[in-house]
Amino acid sequence: MGLAVLLAIAYAMKRHSMPSIDSITDYWNRAALYRAYNKWHLILLVPAVLSLAWACSGGFGVKRCRGFPRDVIGVLPGWLFRFGFPVAFTLISGITAYFMLGATPRVLDSFNYLFQAENFARGQLYAPVPAVKECFEFPFIVMQDERWYGSVYPGFSVLLALGVGIGLPWMVNPVLGGLGLFMIYKAGRVFFHERLARCAVLLLLISPFYRMISAIHMSHASAMILALAGVMLLWKWIVSGRTAHPGIPTAAGLFLGYEYITRPQTAAIVSAPFLFYGVWRFLKGAIRIKHILLFIIPLLIFYLAMGVYNLELTGNPQHSPRYHVDPARRLGFGDDLGAPLPGGNRSGHTPGRGLSNVEVLLNLWNSDLYGWGAWGPFGFCTLLVLAAVVLPPYRIIDGVLAGGIVCNCVLYVFYFTPSPNFGPRYLAGIIPATAFLTLRGCEKLVAGTRDYFEDPSRPAFFCRLTAVFLIVISWGLFLPLHTSHYGMLPPMTPKTVVPVSVRPDSVVVIPEEFYTMNIFTWNSPDLDGIIFLRDPGEALMEKLGDAYPHRTFLYVIGLDAKSKWKLSEIQFSEDSQSARGGL
Repeated sequence: MGLAVLLAIAYAMKRHSMPSIDSITDYWNRAALYRAYNKWHLILLVPAVLSLAWACSGGFGVKRCRGFPRDVIGVLPGWLFRFGFPVAFTLISGITAYFMLGATPRVLDSFNYLFQAENFARGQLYAPVPAVKECFEFPFIVMQDERWYGSVYPGFSVLLALGVGIGLPWMVNPVLGGLGLFMIYKAGRVFFHERLARCAVLLLLISPFYRMISAIHMSHASAMILALAGVMLLWKWIVSGRTAHPGIPTAAGLFLGYEYITRPQTAAIVSAPFLFYGVWRFLKGAIRIKHILLFIIPLLIFYLAMGVYNLELTGNPQHSPRYHVDPARRLGFGDDLGAPLPGGNRSGHTPGRGLSNVEVLLNLWNSDLYGWGAWGPFGFCTLLVLAAVVLPPYRIIDGVLAGGIVCNCVLYVFYFTPSPNFGPRYLAGIIPATAFLTLRGCEKLVAGTRDYFEDPSRPAFFCRLTAVFLIVISWGLFLPLHTSHYGMLPPMTPKTVVPVSVRPDSVVVIPEEFYTMNIFTWNSPDLDGIIFLRDPGEALMEKLGDAYPHRTFLYVIGLDAKSKWKLSEIQFSEDSQSARGGL
């Protein structure tokens, strides 16, 4: 009851004390957004700090909590963490995907993933280039040599194709998000212990950023799960040494191999510290060569499969579709890299810009992951991770996980943009490491302060109280703000605007005022149903009429009282190029 009251207070404070989010007209102006947030979330941090002082002075005696379990998390049944919370998170993410994002892609990369998933669901790597291809062009979707395909790595699109097959592609990532919580629980038990694994599940259950990447049509959630499963098995193999079951290194290679065809950079940065530690163990004679071969063989299979995929689409096994469509969007420094500028030039990239990009990513990492706020690249997240690494007792796994975080930051010094859309998504692969080290930092801080309390149970009680206030900050203040911010995404059109009377052999031409980006997804790659396209102009309209002579062309002229499109048939004649009837 008290938590519900605090949540209501926090939401009311956000609603009435903060500037309206609608007034932030620039969607990319994250700095203004978080200045507003950081100004007001401090009000909720004050009670958390006061609770520490009160606990130190003896104001919170444990006797006042008599009858309440000393270990709240420990007494919860295990099935809640294995199945209950993952299912609940799947529902939360599904609600976000359907109601907040409209069950449709909202940014360019997500359209690419869905388009290629449509191809895979039809049992093909690409579709034929449509007639009058100028009318069907879309950013980063390739039309080349009679091939029409999405310029993305194939791993996630294969998973998304399963959702396309049942008509629910928007539910794929919510299911993966729930599976990710299950994997967090399993990995926490392998790396640390039962209690930390349970806390990690609860920590990500309230994470605004994890909720978001589990709701969008993007590969970050799947990449996180694959990388986590791979390094968890890798760790089990390395620790078990020569007695490891042969299936463990094989399974690790399978997960990391599939990660390679999903997000190869994530596969490299997350697994690199584990592999370095494995090499050290091998040099000590603790790992069998046979197990190494069992690990490498699946990696080679996926590497060769990616080469065949590239060869089939781009003609070069070393050039992925994304590199092929825009070689300047690659890692490195130079004037020929970066975003396109007028005149054919590029924005360029330098080490200084790279460090600035990493600062932006760390700011978002601290503010979005738990919703606890950030001050530049620093925040509670950074401080707790540092505490986990610096404070004793020291464990190898702490350093290995921290190494993955460092590798991720170093990697994106070499990339020209932090791409802040949907938060620090370039750091999605290190979400598990961050969660584990956050909790390890809490463990070490509590252990280090226990001697300063007359009653050794008071630090634990303070931690519970502080956790309550942090949950209030995440759910009551940051989550509504986060949701309002992403409500400013580009507008989308629901497919319900299409009248049921429109026949499957129609071409619906949409003027600029009624066209939104998500309408592109209503077309199948083979264009074997209704075709929807933006008004291409008179010259191309004549070509479309010649290219699709057996189709009926309809033009959107407005909305009726039921919010359905009002359509007028386009009449083609020999004497005029095209005339829109009824206009």
